[in-house]
Amino acid sequence: EGEKTFEPAERLWASLGDDEVLAIARAIARGDAKRLMLAGEMALEFGYLDQAGEFLTDAHLADPKLFREAQKLGKKLSPLSGSPAEDLKRHGLPALAAPDLYLGHPRLFLRGEPWGPGGKGLTIAVLQDRAKLEAYAPMVEALQNDSVGLAPLALCYLATGDECAADRAVEILQHEIENGGTTSDGDELEEAAIAYDWLCTYPGFDLRRRIRAQDRIAAAADKLIKRLEVGSHIFHTRMYSWANGVLFAGLALMGEHPRAETWLNFGYRFWRTRLMPARQHQGGAWQNSFAYGRKYMVRSTFQFLSVWNSVADMDLWKEVREKQGDWAREMFYFIAYSLRRDGTHPQFGDCFSNGANTWDFQLALQAAAHTGDPHAAEYAGMLYKHYGKKLLPSHYGQSIYGTYPLLYYDPQAPKAPPDYLPMARVFGQHS
Repeated sequence: EGEKTFEPAERLWASLGDDEVLAIARAIARGDAKRLMLAGEMALEFGYLDQAGEFLTDAHLADPKLFREAQKLGKKLSPLSGSPAEDLKRHGLPALAAPDLYLGHPRLFLRGEPWGPGGKGLTIAVLQDRAKLEAYAPMVEALQNDSVGLAPLALCYLATGDECAADRAVEILQHEIENGGTTSDGDELEEAAIAYDWLCTYPGFDLRRRIRAQDRIAAAADKLIKRLEVGSHIFHTRMYSWANGVLFAGLALMGEHPRAETWLNFGYRFWRTRLMPARQHQGGAWQNSFAYGRKYMVRSTFQFLSVWNSVADMDLWKEVREKQGDWAREMFYFIAYSLRRDGTHPQFGDCFSNGANTWDFQLALQAAAHTGDPHAAEYAGMLYKHYGKKLLPSHYGQSIYGTYPLLYYDPQAPKAPPDYLPMARVFGQHS
């Protein structure tokens, strides 16, 4: 430690593996900020950017006085220069403010009044009509299951008027949002923000409980910003999830919380200047498996692109299609083309699950809804026909997916079998 000689440590690191070294270093550091800084410096030396970001963030949290030093090291990872507004301006993008957004509730993915081209955007009335149709009956039933999570409970209230579901969701929002240092932190915050927006029409969500929920969302957003400021690896699932969490906190609380505009522009800036270019660079492919990549990164990306239609009349799916090589639709095709005859995807990267499951189904639904792609609609329909209720929200853990069927499923959507697609497709050829 005194000489900062890293060669023996590098050999040890290589023999043990990233996760083991991360755990050992944390145990040795015992929260000591200077030792955590040293570990971050060592990780940078070896090129382990994810671990470096973890250590530097921990050092900053352990001793705020080390913020500038940690930030200086963090710039070697993925520098964040200047304010969000200044950074957006440098990239030719305007900063967002309240006048740019629809400020009524709900505003995330649907509204209470007609909107969109031809007034065909999703409204509460349309959602409630869907909930009465036989085709959606299994999806409504799944939303009413005791094991569903926060956002599905809030959606259940909007779709059916179920006040018990609303009360359960409001109660969850009174508690601290997960902060374990993983990808799930951003997903949990995103889901809390969405549920907050959807519950604002519920009379039982009174001012006292709304303020408490705002405080919980604010605390989580500020923590994620600190992690992203220190430095980040723009191809890692966590950055997509964390940026979404911050962004959705801003979208949900805009006009109600003094820091909402900061969160909004921080998240928007992070996506437009870092994560969207990363997705365009990889051209539909990703390097972190059909487990983490599919479950987390693709979902976060599609969710980011999809929310703007209802909050700002901004169609980012269209922008990606017309100006960026249609990489978002290519992400769906990467999933569809890789599906093998036995119902699995190839294993690569950190792949804890490679079967065709609810992730494929929900992502295909979202892609079909926003691109009108008949192959995406066919893929979702094929999976639903084969797996049925197993794809619905009471059957898996990541509860935000439970909102997708009622939001996006369209049994009448035009479909086209894969026979009409080219036999082979190359993904990520420019990366």
